[in-house]
Parts: sequence; structure tokens; C-alpha cells
Amino acid sequence: MRNGFGSSWRWVLGSLVTLTLMSSGVSAASAATPARPLLLVGGTFGPVSYMDDALAYFRAQGFTTYSMRLSGEPPGSVNIKISARAVCDRIDEIRQETGAAKVDVVGHSQGALAVRYCVKFDGGLDTVDTMISLGGVNYGTTMADYCVYAACLQMRTGSAFLDELNEGDDTPGDVDYVHLYSYESNGGINGEDIPLADGATNVAAQDLCPGQEIEHRYEYDSPIMRDLIVDAALHRELAAECP
Repeated sequence: MRNGFGSSWRWVLGSLVTLTLMSSGVSAASAATPARPLLLVGGTFGPVSYMDDALAYFRAQGFTTYSMRLSGEPPGSVNIKISARAVCDRIDEIRQETGAAKVDVVGHSQGALAVRYCVKFDGGLDTVDTMISLGGVNYGTTMADYCVYAACLQMRTGSAFLDELNEGDDTPGDVDYVHLYSYESNGGINGEDIPLADGATNVAAQDLCPGQEIEHRYEYDSPIMRDLIVDAALHRELAAECP
């Protein structure tokens, strides 16, 4: 993990519960020019269309933004390693199309596991600048116990896939790792509120905006999460405007 970007959820408490706006009234999201393309990766069973509003939002903030669903029918049903390879392939296509050296990537729910595997094992260490886990179940979830698809078995706590993914450093290389989540008591799913280890920046939406309900499947649509994604991609202190 690259040093100097923040390493703990404590980093955002207290004084960072502020509104990050320019004095001219320009929003925080539009206060800086994005330096890299942004790829949004979906979650389990999520069609690419559920990211359409987020795609339009980030494009309006100046990001060259793309989206993709996970592999399989339904999306996210096959071995997560297949989705990870697809993520890395899409990153390479975006780099070729835009000329960018690196891409910022958001992975929602299971998508975070696919992105992390791409980064750690499939070449993403050299092509990803900021890896953002949005409600990622990085260490497993009991929700996977109710599903028998290959990816669900891999998301069960203690699976061989999770053991492989989380062996050694969880934040390898010169990549910024950010884990954004909602507490289970505020709409998140089991497992997403476990901080990502080894120096990642971990931020719960409710630490910034106490009591806010953000349902897991709507995290891409949350204004709080969108503020945090923009800040993470721009390498800024993480802050949000609370509703």
C-alpha cells in the first residue's frame, strides 16, 4: 500500500465530519480534475444497468467512467477468479482506449473480491492506482450460506478462495486501498463492516453521517458513498455531505 493516503477509519472521525465545498459554492466532487479513468464493477446478481445512475453521476463530475458486471449467468455466479480475470482485461482495454497508465476501480460487494484478486494475482498491481471496496465482503459473509453458486461458496467464511486472497498482505504494492461500507445495523450485509487489514483506509458512512440507513444493494446510489468514492479517487481526505 502506498504511504501517505491514510490508514485507518479513525483518520476520518471528528474533524472530517465536515462539508468539503469550495468557497465559491462549487461542489467538492467537481473541485478537482480527475487524473485517471474510473471503472465501476458490480456485485452478485447485479446487472450492469444497476450502476447506470452512478455511471452518469461520475461522468458528470468529470471522470471518464466505465462499468461492468461480474461474469456468469446470473452475474457473479461463477468462480470469482473468472470475474477477476475479466476485470483485469477490462482495465487493459480502458488503458489502451484512453492512454492512461493506470485506472481507479470500485468493486461493489463480491466485485471487491474480484478486483482485489485482479490486483493481487492477475497483474493489477501495475495497472490500478486506487482500489475502492464498496461494501466488499472481504473476509466472507453469512449471506453466501443461502446460495450454492460457485462464487457464493467462495464467499463463505473460511473458504479456500478467501484463504488464498487474504494470505499475506491484503494491501500489496503501490496501490491505494479504500474500504467503504455501511454497518449491518444500518443496512449493510453481514461481513461488509469488517475493516480491510494491513493499512487500508476504512470508512463507514455512519461514522461521517450517524444514523444514515444505506441498504447494501443501493450503495452505488448513496450520495454519501459517491462523495467518498470521488475523494478516494482524487486522493483527498474523505468527507461527505450528510443528508
